[in-house]
Amino acid sequence: MTTSHHLSANPGNHGGPRSMEGSDRLARVIGWAGVGLGLAELFMPGRMTRSLGIEGHENWVRACGVRQIMTGLGALSDNPAPALKLRVAGDALDLAALAWVRRDPNADRRNIDRTMLAVGAVTALEVWCAGKLHRRHDYMGGITPDYSRRSGFPKPIAQMRGIAKDFETPVDMRAALPMPRYQPGEPRIIT
Repeated sequence: MTTSHHLSANPGNHGGPRSMEGSDRLARVIGWAGVGLGLAELFMPGRMTRSLGIEGHENWVRACGVRQIMTGLGALSDNPAPALKLRVAGDALDLAALAWVRRDPNADRRNIDRTMLAVGAVTALEVWCAGKLHRRHDYMGGITPDYSRRSGFPKPIAQMRGIAKDFETPVDMRAALPMPRYQPGEPRIIT
């Protein structure tokens, strides 16, 4: 089973690459979806307001589009947790605004209800993802212990010296290597 990993800079002082986890990939999907939705809200606000029956609120939709684009780009960064938290706050404002315009007699309540359901579902994903990322980035951003004075030996070097003096190198090195396809205790046949 092979998996592909995207390597990016590791936050904090740990240095080196790290593999993307599921929460990183979800943050990327949320980020790109936010950028796409934001562009649609920014350049086609009339279409959105007509579908919801709330014509006259195009500037509100454009403002939401700008927020979607900015937080979407933030979700594409190495540490998307802060941007996801901002997206959650923005979604809460969107839900409040949708609930407010739903009272308009001309509003298409069915489409507004569907939109509110979709925004609520995405908000739940963002909350979950932001929590996972926040915990991991806090851990990874911590202080790295200094192991430079350690040798790797369980005892001082003077006590470890000569401990393997009676070790004999196997005649056939293949016999010394583990063979993972066999279970322990099964005979190994070397060809």
